[in-house]
Amino acid sequence: MKKAPLSFCMIICSRRRPALISQALTSIADLEIPEGIRFSVLVVENDSSPQYAELLAKFEGKLSIHYETEPKPGLTYVRNRALSTAESLGFDWIGGIDDDVVIPKDWLVHMVAAIGTYSDTQVFYGNWVRHNHPDEPKWHPRAHHYNKNATGRQIKMSSFNNIAVRADVFSQEGMALRFDHRFRYIGGEDTDFTRSYRKAGGIIRSVHEALAEEYNSLDRSTMAERLFRAETTEYTSAVIRYKHDSKPKALFWSFQTVYRGLVLGIINITLGLVFMLYDKELGLKYYSAGRRFFARVRGVFRYYFGSDPELYRDEDA
Repeated sequence: MKKAPLSFCMIICSRRRPALISQALTSIADLEIPEGIRFSVLVVENDSSPQYAELLAKFEGKLSIHYETEPKPGLTYVRNRALSTAESLGFDWIGGIDDDVVIPKDWLVHMVAAIGTYSDTQVFYGNWVRHNHPDEPKWHPRAHHYNKNATGRQIKMSSFNNIAVRADVFSQEGMALRFDHRFRYIGGEDTDFTRSYRKAGGIIRSVHEALAEEYNSLDRSTMAERLFRAETTEYTSAVIRYKHDSKPKALFWSFQTVYRGLVLGIINITLGLVFMLYDKELGLKYYSAGRRFFARVRGVFRYYFGSDPELYRDEDA
């Protein structure tokens, strides 16, 4: 009997970013589809006044696209809607990229090869690199790869910016995992998902050749935006640790983060002020690094004494 084709659904969740999602879909339309793979795309728009229908119509004939909307704002709501829809459509594997990344033609080839090689694994995480905007100051830290692990290596963390997940991880007959709504505006819901998946005994493997590239926009490249994101990341990390770890362990992590941030922040800012007397660009590099360490400390304090930073209330990740 002929083997049934493996079905793969690529999910993209987006909110009010038509130019970016058009760019992402253009890269997906160029993918090489391995033999025996039935490939579709699921776009879920997170908006009470949807605007993507006309845009998606331009890809008719190029992609098999399913289109859904989720009016309630928040990353977790739109991602959970996407999972429920993909499950109802009966796909074997669910992929995910952010709407602000592009992937090369061989992305699916590498993911499918890993799926066929490691039958014990239900989550595969690709490589990801963020490119600085060409108009960013030269003293800004340069972009770097976030997953340098070789293909097949077991890893501890992943996110949904470049991932492939076996559908039964989300099904009621399987792990029945979903995204926790407490992360709807702060981000980190995919990191929380990863922790839940691994606590349930799941394995994550790297697929280094499956690359996703993000090109940083200029409005997200300002120092104020970078500091706010660093602060939010530490806030989210505190939420995740208090959810998954014991309180003493989470408290120790907070103390360690604050102590390290204060010490390294003071050192880097001091070096920055000194170096600026001789080399302004080098001085600004150290000074900005110090500011980011202080931002992480603020993120921890904000968890204990402040409020939800709501980074993603008006945009998708």
